[in-house]
Amino acid sequence: MDFFNGKIDAQITPASLQFLAITNPSLSKDEEDSINQVLAFISNEQDEEITDNYKLNKIGIIQGINSLIGNFDNNDSLNYIELDNQLIIFDEFESKYQIMLSLNLTQIKDDGVIEHTSQDIAPVEFLIKMIYQGYNDFRLHNGSFGSMSSEIPIFKETLTKWWTIWFKNLPLGLIENGSLKLYPGFKKANSSQLEAVAPSNSTNFYIFNTSRDNPETYGLLHDSQNNLTIESKLRFLNWIEEQDNYTISSQSLILPQVLKNIKLPDDASSSEIVYDPFKLVFNTLSDISRYSGVTGGVNASVNGVSNGFSSINGYLPSWMGGKSQESGVDEDTDERATDNEEDTNKDMGFLIGKVGDDILEKTVWLQLGVKDEEQKFRVVVFKYFELLFITIYEDGYSKLDDVEFYKDLKQEFVEIGQGIKIDEIKEKNFYFMIYDKFEQSISSNLPDIPNFDDDEVNDLKYFHDLSKSQTQSKMLHKEIIKLLEPELDGSDHQLEKLKRTKNGWWIYKLNHQNIKEILIIKKWQLLHKGGAGSADGIRNKILDNSTSILGSIGKDAKLWLEDYLTKNQV
Repeated sequence: MDFFNGKIDAQITPASLQFLAITNPSLSKDEEDSINQVLAFISNEQDEEITDNYKLNKIGIIQGINSLIGNFDNNDSLNYIELDNQLIIFDEFESKYQIMLSLNLTQIKDDGVIEHTSQDIAPVEFLIKMIYQGYNDFRLHNGSFGSMSSEIPIFKETLTKWWTIWFKNLPLGLIENGSLKLYPGFKKANSSQLEAVAPSNSTNFYIFNTSRDNPETYGLLHDSQNNLTIESKLRFLNWIEEQDNYTISSQSLILPQVLKNIKLPDDASSSEIVYDPFKLVFNTLSDISRYSGVTGGVNASVNGVSNGFSSINGYLPSWMGGKSQESGVDEDTDERATDNEEDTNKDMGFLIGKVGDDILEKTVWLQLGVKDEEQKFRVVVFKYFELLFITIYEDGYSKLDDVEFYKDLKQEFVEIGQGIKIDEIKEKNFYFMIYDKFEQSISSNLPDIPNFDDDEVNDLKYFHDLSKSQTQSKMLHKEIIKLLEPELDGSDHQLEKLKRTKNGWWIYKLNHQNIKEILIIKKWQLLHKGGAGSADGIRNKILDNSTSILGSIGKDAKLWLEDYLTKNQV
């Protein structure tokens, strides 16, 4: 990045997490009982004694600044504070619960001069969305904060344990689908509508395409019997997408959190798999390590990890995969899932449901109506090659505990799968994003940010394939986030906008009838083998052939957009 140019000999201390706090100020009546408002406080500071005064001092500064801003503008709310060496992100949930995340910015010491920068971490808008994603994952597996708050000691314990894992597992850079995460929506696959019939007695039925060969056809292919509120639907589908960024298996699905950076090689056997993040998780929770027998420094295989979960099954609440006494599920469920792990490696079979000879259970908290309380539901997941068939049932549906039920369900899924043909869509010479505000869906052919860099590709002056370069992909996603920020906070009402980035991308944004937000992204020119030309010549050629803002990014993109708007008239 530009900031680090010329600082080759500098001493650099990377950005790091400082603390996370969850509070409810209404629990405190005065200064004497102000500590009561602190529901969870998780610190990464090794050299600090984390006293009550330390917690209150950190929290009080943030609350004070937020209150000061509110006195000047009743419509303004505080999302973040950037100090010289620190970034603090703040947001409110369920109208009274506050989540605060503090980061130490990257420090550069060069010739005795100390500077700090946030340029090497994700934009603050992205980090805010990561907090929302964490909250939504928590709520999906536990219910709302408010529904848990009647027993404060248990509530605090659950919050602390769950958010400690989230905090230790949080990456500070742009990852996954990058700028798409700013939209409150689910990824929709661009393919023909399916005439799939939902299994009987299910509350919801989803078909999700996990193939990333063409990002345009990745995502939700079909949903039916959609009885959930849009918030619950998004919460659930975003969790599935997040799971699929890493590894979807019976083991990963029973966990309430997505442990990142555990993408497994295709040829790894179940006995050889090493889940490094479990070292991280269990190191942070010494009591869980003690109960499970899984400790830092031990390369736990799938069997070892599963046995650990099985041994603490009665100790852990539902958020950690434990089964409550009233669930009626055998303590050995997790171990049995591992014993039958080979089923999840086949092209076809249940990931959640009848796994091997036994039934593996997954429960989530969802809402059927806006005025209804969230309630527990059970999820069944069936893998059919690269498709996931996902059904949601009421928790009390008795057939879910009947092994015979899954034989009929499997037959239904296989018949549906045999009738599905994913459209073959030709790859385009540009990228696009379409956010449907009414449907709250996202259509896009932007690939996820890769976890590797190709130096040869990065050296290409007119590089355009984002799937091969983490550096180029991150740079572009940061530019998209800058462009989207005014629109998402309601301060931008322009119908059309065109931006040219420093590293050679055009980004065209169209707000179509205030229902669809469309972005088209393209390099100044897509060079073929043997192509040549100066940057100035390429820019002039584009602008000379342009008759409109849209024309600036090429005829192919213009024709595609006209065709899309014609076929999708609002």
